[in-house]
Amino acid sequence: MDSPKSLASYRVIGISDRVLEILKEYLLLEEGDYIFTNNGSPLMITCFNYFLKNSFRKSEIKKDDFVLTAHVFRYSHISLLAELEVPITAIMDRVDYTNETKILSVYTHVT
Repeated sequence: MDSPKSLASYRVIGISDRVLEILKEYLLLEEGDYIFTNNGSPLMITCFNYFLKNSFRKSEIKKDDFVLTAHVFRYSHISLLAELEVPITAIMDRVDYTNETKILSVYTHVT
């Protein structure tokens, strides 16, 4: 597994008590340091995207020219933060982005 692109990529995130409870239960059943695995190894993003695409295709949700990938969650997250008028500097810090112009042009046009 590769290192993050910058030190800012290492983050502490808040989770609910329920998520913590689920993680503790999971760790009792599984060995290793990863949550999303393929036979104990980290799940490759291509495998995760394949799962998402396959699940979306089998769902009853129909939208032409839409491909569900992991990046859609990042895109939606940033766009929703912008829609909620979270300061751009806070968004950039949260998602480890240094290019304000790109965030404004790519992620905020939908709001």
